[in-house]
Amino acid sequence: METLRKFEEKAWSDNGDFEVEIKDAALGELLFAFDAAVTSGSGTVAQDAALKLLGTLEVNQNGSRVQADARLLYYLSAVYEGGIRELTAGSSATDTATCRFGMPFQRMIPGAGLDASSKVVSFKGRFRDGAYYSSGGVTVGTGSRIRPAATTMLTAPEGGPREPDWIQETVKLESASVSANSRKIENRADYLMPGLLLMAVDANGDIAATDASARDDGVAHRVTVELFGNGRAPLRLVDDIPWGVLRAETARRAGWTDADQTAAEGIVWLPLFERQGGRNADALRLLQGSHLTVTIDNASGAENGFTAVTPGAGDRVDILVPRFFNRGDLGQTGSATVRGANGRARRSNRSRNI
Repeated sequence: METLRKFEEKAWSDNGDFEVEIKDAALGELLFAFDAAVTSGSGTVAQDAALKLLGTLEVNQNGSRVQADARLLYYLSAVYEGGIRELTAGSSATDTATCRFGMPFQRMIPGAGLDASSKVVSFKGRFRDGAYYSSGGVTVGTGSRIRPAATTMLTAPEGGPREPDWIQETVKLESASVSANSRKIENRADYLMPGLLLMAVDANGDIAATDASARDDGVAHRVTVELFGNGRAPLRLVDDIPWGVLRAETARRAGWTDADQTAAEGIVWLPLFERQGGRNADALRLLQGSHLTVTIDNASGAENGFTAVTPGAGDRVDILVPRFFNRGDLGQTGSATVRGANGRARRSNRSRNI
């Protein structure tokens, strides 16, 4: 049985830190609502103003962690929700900017979550100031607040839930290149990972009040993802695929409409999973000590329909890496193993590649 619980609300303060302790519950999904009464100093309040004002969010519990830009977390939620919802601002310089989204642990991996029945889960962050959001600055009114909630299980899964270890990585795109624009992502435990979420950011637009966002499909042109040291020869999971193809595939898999696709400019979801049975078939198994390399080509030219962004300081692709682990896997040394659905140790990694 699942229940829905609310937790302590935190009011907005400019550049203010906030922290909420969550306890006495086994959490299957964390939910967030943020409403900000915003007055823009230089134009219309942008659609994703609430997400930009939230900045980086963190969830911590004794080795489990989520640490990422709220925009990445929102669009991951939108992939699993099947649409761009509850992200609003109007068409004037004074408006209420809202965002509502979740961290869908259980929907991503059956049995995943956080057990706060015995150890406290800390949810924290820092509200960004108005100067970050727009060149003219914004004023955030009183009554603006973040309201966390969660779906909870009466009891945690036997042996404990598979816990999140979500991190944010960045590929810098400050000069036109192929091989130089890459990022190594190391795995410190045995993980299950259903995919990677990419967000292309044009730094020039990141503070534009009238722009829908800084996300821009002209920043990145082609994507390659490789897996090394996973008990087999190096494997290309994503093989130099054009950004536009990945954008279209994201919309198709997420069930997004054309309007959703437009609202999610600059967002790509790369599903990575194994062609094998068992309850964890919709995720890629990663062995402790293995690593992924993400390479972004921004030198080959943008596709038709996209306007290439001239590389500059701060241009980048941010990557959300949503991995899940069993607590016993953390801190191990030596050979790592992965357990199949029958509990036997596995070494193979028959992976789906794009």
